[in-house]
Amino acid sequence: MVNWLVTNRKHGVHPNTVSIRLPLVPWPLRWLPAGAVGALICYWSLVTAPPALQPLEPTATLTTSGVASVPGSYQRHAVAYAALTLALAYAIADRNAPAVRKALLVFSLATGYGALMEFGQFFLPERTASMIDIAINAVGSALALSWYHLEQRVQFVPVGRTLRSP
Repeated sequence: MVNWLVTNRKHGVHPNTVSIRLPLVPWPLRWLPAGAVGALICYWSLVTAPPALQPLEPTATLTTSGVASVPGSYQRHAVAYAALTLALAYAIADRNAPAVRKALLVFSLATGYGALMEFGQFFLPERTASMIDIAINAVGSALALSWYHLEQRVQFVPVGRTLRSP
């Protein structure tokens, strides 16, 4: 049985901090999820409309937090670019760079891609390019950057190596 949760003493984290071990596939395969998410975003942005989301039932929690009042298109944009950001973060997980630099790279790639998709919509009569959509894309990407706070507790294990506790 694979032990995915281990106590992490090796990386200077508090000895009682729980670390999560995640598989790290070879780098060409790590780019596949980012490419797939990017392709879906491109398809939904330039070719066809994305699938409709079920409207949220107004509940006390959703109404209080304001989630129920956010338009569905904004929710789709934020979720799509958060997913792209997380896929890009995994793709560069083994880069030997500070977390801030990796976060800036991933954020720039995701929001730049979002701006490119909006620019592409400018030339399609059935679509509307919007600076608000670019801003929502950036918000979704920024929210996903919280991954870099959690990454401090993640130990990536290259696929093929044993996943035993250290």
